[in-house]
Amino acid sequence: MTLAELLENQKKTWGPEYLTHKRSLEDLVGFFLGKNWGELQLLLNEKIPLGKIESIRDAFADYKAGKPVAHIIGSKFFFKSEFIVTPDVLIPRNETEILVEKSLKTLNSEAQTIFDFGAGSGCIGLSIAKERPDCRVHLFEKSVEALKISKQNAVKLDVSNVEFYQEDLSSPDVLNFLKERADLIVSNPPYIKPGDSRVQTSVHLYEPHEALYCADEGLEVPKRWVSLSYQALKPGGHYLFEFGQGQEIPLSDFIASTDYSIIEKIPDYAGIDRFFKLKKE
Repeated sequence: MTLAELLENQKKTWGPEYLTHKRSLEDLVGFFLGKNWGELQLLLNEKIPLGKIESIRDAFADYKAGKPVAHIIGSKFFFKSEFIVTPDVLIPRNETEILVEKSLKTLNSEAQTIFDFGAGSGCIGLSIAKERPDCRVHLFEKSVEALKISKQNAVKLDVSNVEFYQEDLSSPDVLNFLKERADLIVSNPPYIKPGDSRVQTSVHLYEPHEALYCADEGLEVPKRWVSLSYQALKPGGHYLFEFGQGQEIPLSDFIASTDYSIIEKIPDYAGIDRFFKLKKE
């Protein structure tokens, strides 16, 4: 069976939805054949080794059942690196790369201290650490299992200018450790309202709920981390974080009640404001 024939069979299986899933299916094939997307396009008429066909078909079946590609292959490309991904961590999203890019632009040329709140896979903090080996990045994560993954990713990326902390950021004791230590804090907090109908079924079924959902219409953790980050920053420091679509106004109103200044509202790739850059005066 050639690759073109295999994909044609999937076109019949998926019907009108095929084009939506075509790239993901090709990524799965590429993983098992050890080829990138561009290389696959040159192999459409080549026969697939018999030993690979069953594995690819099993992966297609898992994907059809809703299992994310990142969980099937065990990794996800983010920013400039491939990150280990398991059901214990949130799958890195492409738009979150904006948070890394803005953070790197915010850092000055001097060595600085960076905190990553709710690090998960470590994709944000480790990406920054890899780009800025002169800086020290501290990754904070409540989940023991998620912290294991971030440590594995640090080894995979050969990043050594990092420290890891298994900490519940809602604990009142954590402030004593954090107070006025950071030049920059980054986070992608849980910000989804429980029961939000916009959440894809595969996301709800396969990704950790504590990294997705929080109370107060999805605002409880973002608000709490705004307050915590202010106390953890040095004067003149910055806090950059991601939030959900439609949360700009309530978060802006909350931030206005603090001593923070909103330096920038940053849109995602669709042009929707999804990130704040705050400064502690």
